[in-house]
Amino acid sequence: MTFRTFRVGDIVEKVGGRARFWGEVVALYQIEPGEWRADVKAIHPEFLNLVHIYDTRQIRLRAPLQPERTQP
Repeated sequence: MTFRTFRVGDIVEKVGGRARFWGEVVALYQIEPGEWRADVKAIHPEFLNLVHIYDTRQIRLRAPLQPERTQP
């Protein structure tokens, strides 16, 4: 199985779906051999500070890598 590796601090976006969501990877962990999850803290203004858990196949690096951050 091939998947993109991510690091804590990467700015990523959700692949597909209705909502455009981007955020910062705050944790990565393996739940089973070869099955990785990423906790992504939203920096998108509509979802600010919510934490979403994604399979690493559901996200990709966001370009540009540093979107504008919204201050609470």
